[in-house]
Amino acid sequence: MRATLFGLLMTFLSQDVWDANRRAYRALALEREQLATLIALTVFLIGAYVFQMGLDLIRGRIVIRSAALLDGRL
Repeated sequence: MRATLFGLLMTFLSQDVWDANRRAYRALALEREQLATLIALTVFLIGAYVFQMGLDLIRGRIVIRSAALLDGRL
């Protein structure tokens, strides 16, 4: 009896979750303008990360050269 009630409860809950997910997906459906904005922001973010990576490489080289000069003087 408990197993049957548990099975029915799990079926009901999973169906409720499925319906909630379907409603949430419909609510999150993107329009064309929103998709274009999302793509533009993603490209901008990737560009910012690449730019930061370039600055980190330059900073690393400056630190290595400075350390080598300081080590040579000591």
